[in-house]
Amino acid sequence: MRSRRTRRVRHFDLRHALKALAGALALSSIFLLAAPSPAQTKKVYSPYERETIHQALEVTGATEDPAPEGKIVEEILTRRLDVIEPRDPVPDFARDILNWFHATSRPFVVEREILQRVGKPWDPNRVDESERNLRAIRQLSFVLVVPVRGSRPDRVKLLVLTKDIWSLRLNSDLRFAGGELEYLLLAPSEENLLGSHQSVTARFSLEPDVLTFGFGYRFPRNFGTRASADVSAAVLVNRESGAAEGSTGGIAWGMPLRSTRDEWAWQGSFGWLKEVTRRFIGVEQAAFDATSTEAAEAIPVEYVTDELVGRYAVTRSFGQRLKDDFTVGVEAQRFVFRAPVVGGASRQVARDFEASLVPVSDSRVYPFISWNGYATDFLQITDFSTLALQENYRLGHDVYLKLAPIFEAVGSSRDLFGTYPGAAYTAALGDGFARAYGEAAIEAEIDPDRIADATVGVGGLVVTPRFGIGRLVLDVYALQRFENFLNRRSTLGGEGRLRGYPTAAFLGENLVTANVEYRSRPFEIATLQLGAVAFFDAGNVRDNGEPFDVKQSVGAGMRLVIPQIDKSVLRFDWGFPLTPAPELGITSPFPGNFVITFRQAFGVPSVAVPTSSL
Repeated sequence: MRSRRTRRVRHFDLRHALKALAGALALSSIFLLAAPSPAQTKKVYSPYERETIHQALEVTGATEDPAPEGKIVEEILTRRLDVIEPRDPVPDFARDILNWFHATSRPFVVEREILQRVGKPWDPNRVDESERNLRAIRQLSFVLVVPVRGSRPDRVKLLVLTKDIWSLRLNSDLRFAGGELEYLLLAPSEENLLGSHQSVTARFSLEPDVLTFGFGYRFPRNFGTRASADVSAAVLVNRESGAAEGSTGGIAWGMPLRSTRDEWAWQGSFGWLKEVTRRFIGVEQAAFDATSTEAAEAIPVEYVTDELVGRYAVTRSFGQRLKDDFTVGVEAQRFVFRAPVVGGASRQVARDFEASLVPVSDSRVYPFISWNGYATDFLQITDFSTLALQENYRLGHDVYLKLAPIFEAVGSSRDLFGTYPGAAYTAALGDGFARAYGEAAIEAEIDPDRIADATVGVGGLVVTPRFGIGRLVLDVYALQRFENFLNRRSTLGGEGRLRGYPTAAFLGENLVTANVEYRSRPFEIATLQLGAVAFFDAGNVRDNGEPFDVKQSVGAGMRLVIPQIDKSVLRFDWGFPLTPAPELGITSPFPGNFVITFRQAFGVPSVAVPTSSL
């Protein structure tokens, strides 16, 4: 459907946006290319991992082989550790009982991810890729592949060490900030049904406005193939009225690229979301006051969202170390947003509300073609995101381009041509790394010939080598919406990018953030991993044409990883705002904002071909 909204006209030069994107990436790449190559970096184990390897070698009677290259692999051994081990902080009498309630991954489930074949020479690339594939499985918290001596000097064995997380579990997520529970997720599930990594999940979540009740089922490796399927559905219930006010769900099926030697992949998906979208600052619903009137209308910020998306795509992959993936497919989507009828408000106030807060409705049906070129070198580090557990990060270039012609004649709202480029480059810095990246979305209307939407985002992440008791992590990101026909907005503040302020405290078209953390090495307490963090955050959001008022905060926190339950950190942060925000009632740094939630405050950025044009 066509939006009746009056377009805001701004002068935009596409060349300037693309030059900004290219310049930022080129400058960052010059610095990164000067960094040392990771090719000779030696794998470093944490004390927790070293102890695990030592115990496994003692139990199996094997001896580690320091030089497996060129030797024939004669056997693949798997040692699947109990969720609760003797070294874990659990009384002996309870350990066997607890492990009885858990399904350990079956040997074939682990072995099917091993790309190294028996009878073939040891291939370090295949071994490392196997390790990464296993590490990407949520059910496994600990994964290491160790070469051990074979029956003859020219033979070697592959010892695969894995540790499951608790499979019959109450998955949970939460965000406790400013003395209030902002979000709670409880998802009881069996995530390793009969040791097969199939999972069935119930879902309950609590937000300030709604309760969500749903279910999900995941079937990886359908019938021994590379294909997987996921299905989920949920109903949204208004907390105040007790009535259902929306639903969400979807189904996805496909065969992904699981190895650098795979040549074909395909994927199909369908999803929907129907809800009343509300904006909250912390747990308080935000209110809107029109600047065109003197009265304080205090209209609750909410509108109806109705979304449908579908996609089918086929990928042909070329190369091994340097990959080129070409994808063709079709996408369809309908995004409908309806502003509420505000009783007593003038038409001008209603128009101001819609123009300031409500995205533009848009429908699209279109074919697309994309290319993704990337390197398959990886850096393996510890002491960064998951504390004592190994992590893998892709090095080198990662570039993509997606093109999508969108025509009104086949059901779209407008005639458009979409261009979506992105690029990243990553280099090792000792036992750390640095990444520069940028992405853009340029949508030109065919008739008339004008830019309707133009967004450019650039950023960088530097993870320094260890020094002292830890390492510095520096992250910067800037998002500029040069043209914003669809009226998209970003929020900032709270549990992640600008700690010290309430969650989603600031709203605007454009965003700039900078975060600095000093993350300590983990301290092991009976296999539990505990780390400390000191941080400084800066940034803000603004609409085009408005002044940029940088907000700043400082603070400290703790990180906890319980490998028996999850490899993600449980995070405790206490931030103090340095910049007053009188509109939020913040005039001094104290008492600050205390947050308890899962995952690091900001993750490792990456670029990927967008699966939607919005």
